Amino acid sequence: MDYPYTDSNRDCTHRPGRIPIAPGRSRTAGPVIVTLSGDINAHDMPALRRRIASFSSTDTVVDAGRLGFCSAAGLEFLMHWSRQLAEHGNRLVLAGASPALAGVIARLGLGAALPCVSTIEAAAVVLRARRISAAAVPHDSAHYNPTETW
Repeated sequence: MDYPYTDSNRDCTHRPGRIPIAPGRSRTAGPVIVTLSGDINAHDMPALRRRIASFSSTDTVVDAGRLGFCSAAGLEFLMHWSRQLAEHGNRLVLAGASPALAGVIARLGLGAALPCVSTIEAAAVVLRARRISAAAVPHDSAHYNPTETW
């Protein structure tokens, strides 16, 4: 059985056992938007890791609205991707994750690394707010101590 999904450039078909990843860039200078659909399990990890290696390290919104099942290996993959982006000062936000997936992320305490929001637009707001708050912090870390009291 095939599962249809759509990215911004073409109609695609998902065959069980393969995870389609549809990268795209928003029409503004915003984050990269990546659509995941189907199921993510341990079998898919090598292909997924190879695929994200080709993406730029910039703020990323994962459109998870068409994502079915996400195994523990899938969560590990998302965490790895989030850490990889964080190393470059960027962030990953999940948009449209199922209540089950968002609940697992919350119960495991992964919400800071994998924030879940309802829409792609809400994810862009989260990323924009993070950029604004980061810009307010002095970047000269030699003279900045966040625990210093005045």
